[in-house]
This record gives sequence, C-alpha cells and structure tokens, in this order.
Amino acid sequence: MYAQTPLPLRAQPQVVLVTASLIIPEGRTIEGELITSNTRALLSLIERLRTDWTIAFGLDPRVWEELMAAAYDECGYTVVLTPRSNDHGRDLIAVKNGRGCIRLINQVKRNSGHKA
Repeated sequence: MYAQTPLPLRAQPQVVLVTASLIIPEGRTIEGELITSNTRALLSLIERLRTDWTIAFGLDPRVWEELMAAAYDECGYTVVLTPRSNDHGRDLIAVKNGRGCIRLINQVKRNSGHKA
C-alpha cells in the first residue's frame, strides 16, 4: 500500500475582470456616448465586489465611470458617458424624465489605494 502524499496547495488564480461589457454603446450625442447597461455583467461585478472589496482598488478609473453609468441606467435614467478627456469635469450625465426632469452631472473618483 502506498502512502498518500497530499497534493501541494495551488495558489489562488489571479483575478481578471473583463469589464468591457458593463455598458453597451447605443449612439453618440454632443456630450458623449449614449449607453445602456449590460445587466448580467453589472450584477456579476457587483457580486464580486460584495464578496471581495479589495478588487475595487484594482479597477481602472474608466471602469468605475462605466460602473456608475450602468447603475444609473438600471435605475431608469438615460445616461451619457462623456469622453475621457475634455469632459469639463463631467464623467457621466444621467437624465430622468417624468413629473419634471432630473439631470445629474456626475464626477467619479477612485481612491488610488487603501490603508489596511
């Protein structure tokens, strides 16, 4: 009978987030790109962040903008994602029509790191 040797523990695979599908381009406006969210990708990323918030610190600043834009779209807003440069400090513009009109001009900031 052979003695069983435990298999070496494998390192956790490095987390790779494919985030290009958080938003779906729908057209262009003067202010930027009209978008809708990819609900499945948005919910998947949110679930990953719920289980491991440290992933948030590795997200590209543009991904944060797309994440916020997708969230506004899910809440019923019409969303324009502005260009990366020359956006006059605006990262996204969300508009909701109904009884009156709400127009939000949002600037998204990402902390470059965290303290343990």
